[in-house]
Amino acid sequence: MADLAAQISLFIGFVLLGYLISRFSGKGRLANDYVTALLIKLLVPLLVIYTLLTASPETLAEIPTVLFLAVLVQLLGPAIMFLRLRGRDVDNATKGVFYISVTFTNAVFIPLPLVMMFMGERGVPFVVLFSLTQFALLVTLGSLLGSAFT
Repeated sequence: MADLAAQISLFIGFVLLGYLISRFSGKGRLANDYVTALLIKLLVPLLVIYTLLTASPETLAEIPTVLFLAVLVQLLGPAIMFLRLRGRDVDNATKGVFYISVTFTNAVFIPLPLVMMFMGERGVPFVVLFSLTQFALLVTLGSLLGSAFT
């Protein structure tokens, strides 16, 4: 229990440190640009490669199931939103915002630390596969949603 509390405290500490730096240094936007570029262009690809190279055979055997569930979870959001908006007088731009916001949530930066805290390294391949599936859907389905509702 103490180990879990320490890990949660460390996670919250990093979030608080980032907030304090951006709040009091005046360089929050600049730091955000550099950190985002570092994460997207370097660390996420390295994490994907490392995860696939070090994953256990049992985890690799579950890839089709994880991909199916990831696609299902991603498509359930817009399906439920469609049922909710059906028959309502909502303009297309607002519908597009709703569809995109329920389809493409934060699938890496929040779930990864939480999975690491609760499941350890064995859960990382699942987060990586889920986020890669979401990125693929974002550039395909997201583009279609964005163009259909503008």
